[in-house]
Amino acid sequence: MNFKKNIKTRETALQILYSLKVSKNKNIKKKTNEFFKNIKKNNFNKINTKYLFKILNGIIKNIKFIKNIIKININKNTRYIGLIEKYILYMAIYEIKIKKTLPIKIIINENIKLTKKFGSKNDYKLINSILHKICFKKK
Repeated sequence: MNFKKNIKTRETALQILYSLKVSKNKNIKKKTNEFFKNIKKNNFNKINTKYLFKILNGIIKNIKFIKNIIKININKNTRYIGLIEKYILYMAIYEIKIKKTLPIKIIINENIKLTKKFGSKNDYKLINSILHKICFKKK
């Protein structure tokens, strides 16, 4: 498994999810193909397209389940989660609760890095606390 390629793939998935929301476009395949046309050829080989479609389609198919997990585990004092941070949570929850192929700590760590890179200044702390609550809370 190529972890650097997976990180770049997650970044691309995040950008596609965000652009779908902003453009109000529901067609993932069309939007993803448009996105690929804009990627320079030297960056295209850094993305695992099979993994990308798995993430995007997995989130769309399981969106109600994912949103419910967030709703159950979010602190009542947290009134607002930014769009970028929300999509990062969607990807992390998909990989942790549904896909289950990578160790939880790796998924959390990579999504914290995504939040630091694309999210608001200190929102990585919020994402970290929500993911830890989802993964490690006692039942």
